[in-house]
Amino acid sequence: MNFNVKKINSEELIEWKNINKEFQFIDIRKNKPAINFHYSEIVIPYDEIQENISKLKKEIPVILACDVGEQSFFSAATLKNKYNFDNIYTLRGGINDLKKQLLL
Repeated sequence: MNFNVKKINSEELIEWKNINKEFQFIDIRKNKPAINFHYSEIVIPYDEIQENISKLKKEIPVILACDVGEQSFFSAATLKNKYNFDNIYTLRGGINDLKKQLLL
């Protein structure tokens, strides 16, 4: 499996949101409340990603986020390798880091 997955940090992601760059934000945490970070936010637990692949748009950046970035990294690698997602990112530091940045 190719583990060469693009990463985006919280600061870059917040900038994308502020300039209205189009992207999908996918919260893959299981049994956690949504953070309502972005209008296109979708909650799909990591173990349900493959059966919900039709909800993801390949033509715009897809950002996967978990608590700290580990599970989203492996999920992004799966989407890249198995489903040919080229525009897939994992959120470095995960939602925990994003929440810290949003409180600044």
